[in-house]
Amino acid sequence: MADRGGSGRPLTPDLDEGAVGQILRIARDRLGMDVMFIAEPGPGSRDEIWLGAGAPQSDHSPPLEDQIEEPQLFVLAGTEPATSGPAITVPVLLSDGRRCGRLRSARQADAAAAERDAHLLSLLAGLVADGLQAERSEREQAELQLDRVGALLQTAVPMVFQPIVDLATGQALGFEALARFPSEPTRPPQSWFAEAGELGLGVDLEIKALCSALAMVGDMPRHCFVSLNVSAPTLCSPDLVPALRGVDPARVQLELTEHELVEDYEHVNAAVTALRAKGFRLAIDDAGAGYSGLTHILSLAPDVIKLDQAIIRSIDADQARQALASSLVAYSERVGADIVAEGIETRAEVDALVAIGVGIGQGYHLARPSTQPWRALVAP
Repeated sequence: MADRGGSGRPLTPDLDEGAVGQILRIARDRLGMDVMFIAEPGPGSRDEIWLGAGAPQSDHSPPLEDQIEEPQLFVLAGTEPATSGPAITVPVLLSDGRRCGRLRSARQADAAAAERDAHLLSLLAGLVADGLQAERSEREQAELQLDRVGALLQTAVPMVFQPIVDLATGQALGFEALARFPSEPTRPPQSWFAEAGELGLGVDLEIKALCSALAMVGDMPRHCFVSLNVSAPTLCSPDLVPALRGVDPARVQLELTEHELVEDYEHVNAAVTALRAKGFRLAIDDAGAGYSGLTHILSLAPDVIKLDQAIIRSIDADQARQALASSLVAYSERVGADIVAEGIETRAEVDALVAIGVGIGQGYHLARPSTQPWRALVAP
């Protein structure tokens, strides 16, 4: 589809590929309609989008009586009527009653056929109006999302940190960095990251959060590390290494989340190998929660395996959970990886985990996330 005339800017997404474009093409090609358009004249100019082959030159404009006073979306399809018979024209009306164009058929027809054409045109006009409004709503929603995420990218991302603790001594070994977004609408951080991902800005937002967390490493005890959540695209992004520059790699653990599927383990492995060569460690989050977590473990040979809280919950009273955790402990020992229990909420869970060989954990029973938890737990 070509954008012709006026300001030269496209006024819609590619209508030839969308529902509205399909309706217009069918109406033109199969039903013999000659002129169909939805108009949005700009001040002193007209933008035109022609559908199909044989579009007229850009200086073509619909007849003056087709000019629409209230600016709306402009789409013009087909050619000028090839017959001189009376035309059947129906308006395209939006849900609020505003007219945004017309569908027209000028083919020769008897009275009965003309009545059928008029009825069909009315049905098609309704479909076109619904489609245009849906497309407009989608664009407006995308613009709103872009504004929301764009605003987040303009400032530092607020972070909290949850201690990762030696279960035997209670000493903090490190801190997992967790983003907190105060922006409206109020919702979980992962919803913000998911929305950013839909807009192609997921890596940008993760890097922004990562930089906010790294800015706090200097305040942490020197023996403690920071664990940073990253998706596979961020792990492979050329922007990651520059963001990590200037920090001691021994104090940084990159925690691969399950939020996005890994489609190319070879690519991710290459990125992990390069990061390990610099001294960074890789952790796999949510191990045991699903197929992808176990696949990450087998494919990426992580330095740290984090047991999902679904395994930890009531593990003291559940032999099946104990068996699964024990098998992962045995695996970690065999491959030389550390194992961490997430989501610990009771002392009984701590005791059960220690009994099966899990020595490191985090969870509300140990400490809740806060802005500077190291001040309360350990001396710098």
